[in-house]
Amino acid sequence: MRKTAKSKSKAKRGRPVDMAKRQAMIHAAQDVFVNKGLEAASLEEVAAHAGVSKLTIYNHFGSKDELFVAALMDKCDSYMKPDAFRTQPVGSTRDGLIQIGRSFLGLIFDPAALKMHRVVMAESQTHPKIAALFFEKAIMGTVHKVAEFLSAESKAGRLAIRDIAEGTGVYLSMLKGIYHEMAMLNLPMPGRSELYAHIARCADLFLKMFAPPEKTEKKAKR
Repeated sequence: MRKTAKSKSKAKRGRPVDMAKRQAMIHAAQDVFVNKGLEAASLEEVAAHAGVSKLTIYNHFGSKDELFVAALMDKCDSYMKPDAFRTQPVGSTRDGLIQIGRSFLGLIFDPAALKMHRVVMAESQTHPKIAALFFEKAIMGTVHKVAEFLSAESKAGRLAIRDIAEGTGVYLSMLKGIYHEMAMLNLPMPGRSELYAHIARCADLFLKMFAPPEKTEKKAKR
């Protein structure tokens, strides 16, 4: 009997994570956190929204801070998918830059993402760990993905970027422009067609800035 109890205990500890339940908790957390803020939100309320117990949340995430970060990362991953950075053989470098631009702006202008960003900004002094995690996982996570794309394009000779980190910062800053400040301040935003035109202009300007030498020389001769 003792062996049976031990084997059952081991089986329980080794159970795979219920991904559907985990996702339900993340979505519930997104709703609660953006509406109440990190400090005022309670895990009891998140648990009620997700239809689970508070203990279940602790078993999956460990703390309210970690749950908040998971909710942020889920929102980021919903936009910045691996397909957003694949340009070969399905398209050109320009196509890849435009796809990145649309994914990136789609993320930072998403209403829920903006609310969560405001929550982090408002509570960064009282929750510096959350601010650091947000910067590391949400912001730098996106930066690293874009950097990987630019690095691959440079190695293939389609771009000439000596400092990938700097090039990544340049492109993302161009994309954000003044629009991100407008969004954070709840000011009226331009329509999709205007934003898409802005992304195309950024891609074209970036290509000119970091064009391989041979392409620059060919254009000069013409």
